[in-house]
Amino acid sequence: MNAPTLDARADQIERAATYLESHPHSTGPEIDAASDLGCWSKVLSEMQRKGFVFHRDWRKVPTRAGRLRNKRTYTLLSRPRPTTRDLFDEPPPHQA
Repeated sequence: MNAPTLDARADQIERAATYLESHPHSTGPEIDAASDLGCWSKVLSEMQRKGFVFHRDWRKVPTRAGRLRNKRTYTLLSRPRPTTRDLFDEPPPHQA
């Protein structure tokens, strides 16, 4: 039997991004429950650092006491663009 592999942050980011593309206006706990992230706030912070762009908003949700509470929602606007070198750029100088 094979040992389980480590759930890499890149895999968590991909699951969260895929979920947010099909479920805009999701709360952090909803993203976590659907994507099994462990710590959704760290994953979203890492996504922003890597160039993902979010729209943040609020949704009113009822509490058990019958009041309304604002919950932060997230919508993925764009993924980062892959960085590629221009084929016609001069190559970097060789360092001796």
